[in-house]
Amino acid sequence: MRRVLSILLAVGLISTLLLVGCAAPAPAPAPAPAPEAEVIKWVGQSGYGSATILYWGVADPFADLVEEMSGGRMQLEMHPAGEIVTATEEYDAVVKGVLDFAPTGYSFQRGKFPAVTLFGGIPGQTSAEDMLIYTYGGGGAELAQEMYGDTVIYFPMAIFGMEGLGWSHVPLETKEDFKGLKYRMGGDPGEVISQWGAATVSIPPGEIVPALERGALDAAEFSTPSIDVDFGFMDVAEYYNWPGIHMPTFVNQLLINTDRWNELPPDLQAIVKAASESVTLKLYAQSRALDYEALETFKKAGIKFSRLTPETQREFRDLAREIYEAKTSEDEFYARTWEHIQSFLAKAEFYNSLAKLDFGE
Repeated sequence: MRRVLSILLAVGLISTLLLVGCAAPAPAPAPAPAPEAEVIKWVGQSGYGSATILYWGVADPFADLVEEMSGGRMQLEMHPAGEIVTATEEYDAVVKGVLDFAPTGYSFQRGKFPAVTLFGGIPGQTSAEDMLIYTYGGGGAELAQEMYGDTVIYFPMAIFGMEGLGWSHVPLETKEDFKGLKYRMGGDPGEVISQWGAATVSIPPGEIVPALERGALDAAEFSTPSIDVDFGFMDVAEYYNWPGIHMPTFVNQLLINTDRWNELPPDLQAIVKAASESVTLKLYAQSRALDYEALETFKKAGIKFSRLTPETQREFRDLAREIYEAKTSEDEFYARTWEHIQSFLAKAEFYNSLAKLDFGE
């Protein structure tokens, strides 16, 4: 009997063990939820108003592209000129950290960096293609960053084609036509027409058209056809003068606060850089196409087109060169930048002379 009980107990124990072994394992504890990715938010201001392609074609697309490429990990809050700091003072605001970044123009920093306008284009010399190649392939961007040092992080952003020479009530064909004119033209080109007898005037973009209309200005340049059309110049002037030898092209820039940049992980730094390059190349094509359409608008409005004579163009180019070369003795970095650009342009000129098509027609 005892033997039977022992056997029954053994069988029961074995059955129990088998049942336990075959039972479903206890569910594993649910994994802890992954932490939400940090969203990096930057605040920026453009050097230009929201009505121009310099804003809606540059600043907004850049901000949108960074957010899209980063999968929302980085968001850029964009403001037009004057909403956060005084327009044209974006560089100082970026340095101080008031702004995290700013798509703006070189010319606004002429008082701080003598060579800065050389990176935006040279009167009578640099085409848009020249500056595009020089900036990205000829060492221009690297030299510009050297100029800024560690005050800001710099990227070129936005390149445009030739501007018009200006709007006026009379045609401008020779240097004698500039004598006595109250002409809105600043910077280095303004020095040229000043020597031709024009009185150069510097006024904000929004005041140019009203000043032309009431006679406070006789002539004025502002920008490319696709930008000028938004300001209504064709409503207050009879002549649109060409070529824009004073500004055959102009390049703009993206300035970033150095600390904000260093805080970014490498992949987001790469995204910001790639977005600035994408905006630059796409905008160049878009703006040129819009320039063509703007010229058609001016023709339909009855605008007359006037051109400087070849002799006058040569005189402008040569005088501008004298002005630039005179400045090389005043600043070592200016002199080095000037020589760097001229060396590049000499190579480009030789290439272009070989590549130029000539059908003998």
